Amino acid sequence: MKFPLFIAALSMMASLNVLAASTLAREGMITTDDYATFLNTPEGEGGETSSFLEIEGAMHRQDCYEEKMAEEAGASCLMRMGEPGNYFYACTEGTSSTPLHFISTLDAELYCRWSNTALAPAAPQSSERDPLLKTNITTFHIQIAHEGTQGTSLHQAMGEEKTVEPFISEILEEIIGVVLAGGVLGGNNLHARADERVRTHTDQGFNNASHPTNTTYRLTDFGWEEGKRHPKENGGSISNSFRPIDRFNNENQPTFVPEALLSSNTRDPFTEVIRNHSRSDGITKKIASYQQRLDAPAIPLREEEREMLKNLINVLNAAKERQESMITHLLTNPSSLPESSKLRLVETLSTMEKINERPNKIELLAEKLEQDYKNLSDYQASAQQRQSEIDAQPAPIDIPDPRLTSIEHLNHAITHQQDLINARVTMASLLRPPYEALDEATSKTLSTHKWNVIRYEAEAQRHESLAKVALDNSDFSVPYLRRAAASFEQVALEAQKPNPSQQVIDWFTQSASLYKGAAKAKAEGLNDKALYLNNAGGTLFLAATEAQKPNPSQQVINWFTQSASFYQKAEKAEAEGLNDKAVYLNNAGGAFFELAREALKPTPSPQSIKWYTESARLHQQAAEAKAEGLNDKALYLNNAGSAFFELALEEQKPTPSPQSIKWYTESARLHQQAAEAKAEGLNDKALYLNNAGSAFFELAREAQKPNPSQHIIDWFTESASLHQQAEVERAKGLDRKAVYLNNAGSAFFAAAKEGQKENFDQHIINWFTKSANLHQQAEEAEAEGLNDKAAHLNNAGEAHFLAAREAQKPTPNQQRIQELFSTAGENERQAAQQDPICTIS
Repeated sequence: MKFPLFIAALSMMASLNVLAASTLAREGMITTDDYATFLNTPEGEGGETSSFLEIEGAMHRQDCYEEKMAEEAGASCLMRMGEPGNYFYACTEGTSSTPLHFISTLDAELYCRWSNTALAPAAPQSSERDPLLKTNITTFHIQIAHEGTQGTSLHQAMGEEKTVEPFISEILEEIIGVVLAGGVLGGNNLHARADERVRTHTDQGFNNASHPTNTTYRLTDFGWEEGKRHPKENGGSISNSFRPIDRFNNENQPTFVPEALLSSNTRDPFTEVIRNHSRSDGITKKIASYQQRLDAPAIPLREEEREMLKNLINVLNAAKERQESMITHLLTNPSSLPESSKLRLVETLSTMEKINERPNKIELLAEKLEQDYKNLSDYQASAQQRQSEIDAQPAPIDIPDPRLTSIEHLNHAITHQQDLINARVTMASLLRPPYEALDEATSKTLSTHKWNVIRYEAEAQRHESLAKVALDNSDFSVPYLRRAAASFEQVALEAQKPNPSQQVIDWFTQSASLYKGAAKAKAEGLNDKALYLNNAGGTLFLAATEAQKPNPSQQVINWFTQSASFYQKAEKAEAEGLNDKAVYLNNAGGAFFELAREALKPTPSPQSIKWYTESARLHQQAAEAKAEGLNDKALYLNNAGSAFFELALEEQKPTPSPQSIKWYTESARLHQQAAEAKAEGLNDKALYLNNAGSAFFELAREAQKPNPSQHIIDWFTESASLHQQAEVERAKGLDRKAVYLNNAGSAFFAAAKEGQKENFDQHIINWFTKSANLHQQAEEAEAEGLNDKAAHLNNAGEAHFLAAREAQKPTPNQQRIQELFSTAGENERQAAQQDPICTIS
């Protein structure tokens, strides 16, 4: 929910820094927003000249403000917040462009002189450090002005270094939640009037270069007295210069009354808005609903149900108290913010609406407590169901009953779940508002319960998983559930250490969740999804395991977590039906996984690490190309990545094959060149290079076998050579020759792939090789200028190729095969007729 009044508060963010503006004189009004900009500019900043400071004399900017400016519940309401020496000014909604009242001649002159010097043209500014903040928080108002950034989170804004005091860190995390960076309230319209901001007003004699030469000021409509000269020129003192004009009761003056003020009895609209829209109302409704269930005489409750409702009510009451106390503290004690991380109050106020979108810590505990009770009920119901099944159909005495093992695990889960609930309730009673310091004993107790909560929850879920495993050990999802249980066990063990690592716990917890997701996917028949989730769970498990070592490798951890990230992206892509993209992302995850494993070896191979890194990069690029709709380019990049992956695997062997490494290297090179050619629009070149790369890839794989087939090696070698020759002819402009050579290479490739099958069909191999020979003859005929003969030979070769493909089908169409052979024979006869006729004279 967004509150209109906060939009006005946000307009002050425009005044916290100076924007580029025109220096041309404009006659008009000094608006509320203009004056707020002037008041909020730190003294001595903004490029003021010595003449400006001389006029200002002993005054401070705060002396240019009249309290009556805030009493205008109408057209021009300028509020002052903060404390002496640290004031901030903001106008309420609907008043930013209206003229300001209660302004003196000296106020006007100071404003005009400041505006001519401080608002001189400047180069567009990007985000910069705020000198008032000793943190990594940047000045968001500049981002709003030039970028229109939408909702930047607090952690993004602060970056890695968080040097704020404990209170400010906690209060921002829990109450403010999100620091506005445009768009949340005001969007990028906040500074739409940037080139209109200089509004100096004189009767005559304005000097564009510096400041007014005439000290007679006036507003063209209304605002300050006409003809009042600067008191110093008349021998007067600065203190006597304030003569505000009360135009508030002018019947002709337009009135803008914010809705929040109309419904309020207070002069503090920010407090009123917050109090009228507090989350505590929602918490109260929850409490009332639980109390109603507890008090309803018509609904009998078991003792454990009564205990549950009482606990929930107590925790929610604590959440409500925390909510209200934090609001009150922040609104009534802005000065409590530590000096080392002081925030401008207006930024705090303008972002405080986020309190209506973020539960506080005790409220979060209450939400988790509700789920805890639901899980407890589920465990109890499952145990009762198993026992009922045993009572109805007991197992033979001499055969172990897996249902009993399942009940045993469920009983353990129930015990741990009850311990979890008790620890959660105790935590709620110990939590204090962030501005109240905890004594050492309470802090230690709270920490103990925090780790106990993690431990008990993990133990309960571990036994729940094992209870499912016990019921059906043959289920395909069981391996995943076992792994989930192992991850939960590691969470519990880590939580019991003297100094547990939250990061390690998070990784093991995520691992367990991913394994459970894999089990569910497998049970639903979603095999690819199960594979990706299982891979992600495994790599996070290994990342956590590495982090537990006395001297963990951060590089290895990073590679494992990157691997997990790509596996999870693969699962998401697969869920969206983007299967090819999912494969490419999964391949990238596999490369990062192998990278980490290689780095863990006592003597890792630098060459393998280099090739795995290149593989990961290419697979990632393939996924990006696929996302852009560049399907062929994505395929070629993926093929190159796979070649580098196999290169690295071969290098890892005790005795790597130099020949295989050579062929994989050539394959990777050709696939990369194919992707580059595709990017340049050279489609045929890309096709031929990719085909050649694929032939070298299969050649290397065949050579890696314990007993490679020489015939297959020869066919793949010939295929690679023909595809490369095709590219050479294409580059010469001999496109038909290139097509025939490419077709011949494809036929030899298909013959080799058929020959690799365990139960290959020799007839199919013969048809593929026949096709290859005909395509080669077509290329030779084309070289001799016999174009028609070449075309017929190419057609005959294509018919043999298609006949072989039809024969490879599970249920081939024999009639179709005969028709193709007939076509092939006819084309061969016509090709023979194209031979030159020899005559004897």
